[in-house]
Amino acid sequence: ERLATHIAERCDGWPHHLTSWLRAACIVLPNSKFVLSEQSREEINDKCDEFRMNYYERRLDRCSFLDSPTRRRTFGSLFDTRKLVSPESIEETMVPLFVKSTVKFDLTKFLDDAIHSGVLMKQRGGTFGIPIPSLAKYLLKSWY
Repeated sequence: ERLATHIAERCDGWPHHLTSWLRAACIVLPNSKFVLSEQSREEINDKCDEFRMNYYERRLDRCSFLDSPTRRRTFGSLFDTRKLVSPESIEETMVPLFVKSTVKFDLTKFLDDAIHSGVLMKQRGGTFGIPIPSLAKYLLKSWY
């Protein structure tokens, strides 16, 4: 029961994160004789975080408008306190980050790029959300 609770907390209820945790367990546990000690649980969590980070980075790398830590953090901040945002909010927040850039911010291109890359998803009523809640937290901590 404790293990199930622990896994559920670590996975945010997302199947991909469960897969990452189980894959990490398959890597760590054979080296620890299949004993789920506190140390092996920490190793699994670290490995799971690595899988998750790589998963997020692959999505973010496909979104050309989120090519800097500042842009990523700013975009993530849109979803820090809200689950859904309007296209106008996205434009209002992101445009100032492109003023000195050689790339001109185009809302339509940004939305298409972000949706195609899996960073954003369209919701009813013309609003947008992030498909994985922990991705917003990851964006807020962007440092690359």
